[in-house]
Amino acid sequence: MARRTIYVNSRESFDAHFPLLRESARFESTPNCFLVGFDTEYVELQTLVAKGFKGRVHTVNPRVPKVVCVIQLATADIALVIHLTHFPVNELPPKLADVITSPAWIKVGVGIGLDLSYLSTNYTLGHCSGGIDVNSLALLANMKNASLTSLYNRLVAPDNPTAEKKQKSVYDWSQLALPPAKIEYAAFDAYMGFAIFQVLVKPMLAVIMQRQQQTSSSLKRAHSIDLLQDVVEDEVKNDSPPLIDLPPPQSTTTTPSTTLHMPAPRPANYVGRLNEYTQRHRLAPPTYRFATHFTGEHACQCMLNARVTNGVGQTKKQAKQQASEAMLHLFGSTSSPSSGGPPPGVVVDYVQRLAQHATVQRQGTPMYAQSTLSNGVMTEVVCGYFGRHCFGTGKTAALAKQDAARNMLTTLGDLVK
Repeated sequence: MARRTIYVNSRESFDAHFPLLRESARFESTPNCFLVGFDTEYVELQTLVAKGFKGRVHTVNPRVPKVVCVIQLATADIALVIHLTHFPVNELPPKLADVITSPAWIKVGVGIGLDLSYLSTNYTLGHCSGGIDVNSLALLANMKNASLTSLYNRLVAPDNPTAEKKQKSVYDWSQLALPPAKIEYAAFDAYMGFAIFQVLVKPMLAVIMQRQQQTSSSLKRAHSIDLLQDVVEDEVKNDSPPLIDLPPPQSTTTTPSTTLHMPAPRPANYVGRLNEYTQRHRLAPPTYRFATHFTGEHACQCMLNARVTNGVGQTKKQAKQQASEAMLHLFGSTSSPSSGGPPPGVVVDYVQRLAQHATVQRQGTPMYAQSTLSNGVMTEVVCGYFGRHCFGTGKTAALAKQDAARNMLTTLGDLVK
């Protein structure tokens, strides 16, 4: 682990190293936001008296039950261990106070609420924002009552676990001299919180940023689908003949040319393929509904065997082709009319297939996020995996999740028809 630990025992040292921490903590997608692992080491006043600790009490409020002696701030490549007992009494560097209190500085760790509370009481800082307890996030994954080290071992370093810390005795963090082992111990606590947060949250943040980049197109599609409830048109007959591509007009003058111009390939006729699929498996023919967005864009909804897919295009034909292609994807039949697909009644579990792909490739676990489209009927699910993001839609969250997993498998080239 290429991580540098810096011991800070003066305001001058903090001011000198703070720019390094700030740049390392800067969130790549949000330049004015910073992310650090956060932890503190403290002693109780009663313990100081009972055990005869000779350290220095550094606090504005002399009646606090717990005195914070060390603050640790860590990123992936740097950790500051700030030893407050060396600072002048009643003085906290303004930039450090800003890190503790500002919501722009996201501070992650286990039990971070207590750490911020002790600091606020020690230095009368008021409300300290920006704290996120990774233990609360771990509860969502059914990891109950997990310690910082156990979470790190399970989520970050399962192949190289860190030994669990044993509580042998109360250590005097108020003393002026801290051995190097204790400094590294304190730095690693903050780093573990940072690393756990990255594993739990960073993949989902990537999905959210991807969704923000697609806001314009997603809203347009949602509005188009929403209009299907109010503006429904009769569908053109399924057996209507396809349009015939007319050859370009011949030029009256001939010029010698050695270039052979091949005709452009005809676009795939997914509507025809879907009709052939339903006839081959003796299913009722698909039905379609259309709507026109105020921008002039057309939306089409395809319904077949209790499944619903959507398409959007500049023309009704394009929207219908897109909806038919999506329906063929659901049945696993898109390559050609003769490619077959799962027989009717057989449901392909694409979510399970994608999970098996992840296990074989050892690329982490696919993650899913769900949202309801503006009409309140269709559900959309985004799948994030292997640095890619794919969307799926369906009448239920389960169908939308299957659609997203299928699209991800198609993107990865691992969809076995």
